Amino acid sequence: MWAATNPARVTSNGTDKTLDVAFDAEYQYFGEGHDVTVLSTFIHENDDWNASHPLGFTDRSSTVLNAFNLTGTYLYDKTYGVDLGIFDINGRPDNRSTRTAEPARRTALGRSSSSSICPSIRTVDRDSGRTVTLSSRRSM
Repeated sequence: MWAATNPARVTSNGTDKTLDVAFDAEYQYFGEGHDVTVLSTFIHENDDWNASHPLGFTDRSSTVLNAFNLTGTYLYDKTYGVDLGIFDINGRPDNRSTRTAEPARRTALGRSSSSSICPSIRTVDRDSGRTVTLSSRRSM
């Protein structure tokens, strides 16, 4: 995605430009007694604050954000499963622009990096279809 925008509808300083490039992939295997799913996403965002920076809306003239997610699931006999999720967000934030960003982006933009690993174990009751999951999250 590419976008050119005017900060605060001010057109005298030109435009800010944002480029987002994303890639996602999925692999699934359903076999006799074994199911495997792997999901992956990578997003790269590059912002050029050609208009916002001269107006004092940003501390930097450009920022970069990279996000990577990888999730794997293994299910044995359609009953017992293990999940593992890993994510990493890194980039070059702009502290001034994060004050006005929506909360979801503010967290990602306000730090230079964030990584976590999220393992879980689950079991499925075949009669009722209910799933019981034990999970945790560890920041790296």
